[in-house]
Amino acid sequence: MALTVPNPIPALNGKYRTAWRVIFVVFSLALTSGITAVVFFFIPAVNDSVKLALREGGIIFVAAVIVPSGILSAITTVWGIRIIWQATGGDSGGGK
Repeated sequence: MALTVPNPIPALNGKYRTAWRVIFVVFSLALTSGITAVVFFFIPAVNDSVKLALREGGIIFVAAVIVPSGILSAITTVWGIRIIWQATGGDSGGGK
């Protein structure tokens, strides 16, 4: 008789694995986006600083700060999704 450890969450096996992976990735992105939104909208010092920078810098501020930070954010988000997706893949060998 082999010793086996029961799987506490049977839904993580088989056809539900991809659904759980998608839910986990979406939850992770929603959590970080939510934290960012709360900081920008509900902390007056940050909100006022961004408004002042937009008012004073105008298109230069948008072109020099907002656009590059948006591109960097998109790149790191894609990397994060890839890392989370691979980590939840269930391949313990580490190969692709």
